[in-house]
Amino acid sequence: MRKQLHFILLLATVFVLTLCVPASAKSLFYADNPSQSAQATGLTLNTGTQMITGQCNLQSITVTNAVAGGYVLFYDNTSATGTPKYDIAVGTANSSVTLRLNHTEIATGIFADANNSTSFVTIEYTQ
Repeated sequence: MRKQLHFILLLATVFVLTLCVPASAKSLFYADNPSQSAQATGLTLNTGTQMITGQCNLQSITVTNAVAGGYVLFYDNTSATGTPKYDIAVGTANSSVTLRLNHTEIATGIFADANNSTSFVTIEYTQ
């Protein structure tokens, strides 16, 4: 009888302790910050554009090009300086490439610069 009582107390303690475990900070961040979308196209990308300002977590980047060999460079910056964080090329005309980033952290923001005026970019992120 005594062993059963100790076992029941142990199970109750484990149950209570599992209820007290807080959610991770990352889970709370995504619950409070729903996904957002940023888009840019054409001449805006060809001359370079700031798509996201400030710290964020990237979920995905999709690049579509109307011409073969189009590419877009993405910088964790406010201009096209330094080394691009991502270089996404589309080899076939009228096709898309999606890069899944699984909440990659960006410190400064996303600046995009394309090699032509027929590109279209969509970025999914949380901020």
